[in-house]
Amino acid sequence: MRPTKAGTIQSAVAATYRAAGGVEEAAELLGIALSTASYGTEVNDHRPGGLGVNYLDRLGRIDPAYARAIAEHFAALAGGAFTAHDQAPAQSVSQHVSAIVKEHSEAVIALNSGACPHQTRRELIEARDACSDAIRDLDHRAGILPVTRTVS
Repeated sequence: MRPTKAGTIQSAVAATYRAAGGVEEAAELLGIALSTASYGTEVNDHRPGGLGVNYLDRLGRIDPAYARAIAEHFAALAGGAFTAHDQAPAQSVSQHVSAIVKEHSEAVIALNSGACPHQTRRELIEARDACSDAIRDLDHRAGILPVTRTVS
């Protein structure tokens, strides 16, 4: 595999290939030529985008572990950090109950006090997130696969 500079999209693509078993295995999984897959880790001014995101998306759908390097790369660019659901620390039931009661109380106060809409919305989102965290941990303990849905 080509040498890459840390923190670049090329290094993230190379890490994705390593997770998939190497550039050869990734090319086979994607059904593309080895040279095309290798090209995804080359810095090139004529094609600065490297490997198309459709290929990366396809690898991530084959196995979520293959998507980790790309998720970490873009999370860092956005000023955040990627944490997979299975890595998030589980809380105890009492911690969840406490968080849910606290966040819902703050949301009710914001709704009833006539707080600004932005603050009220933030409180409602925090209440929703407290419930989502409890559901995630409950599902994890029970071995239930998470249900993903689009929130509109």
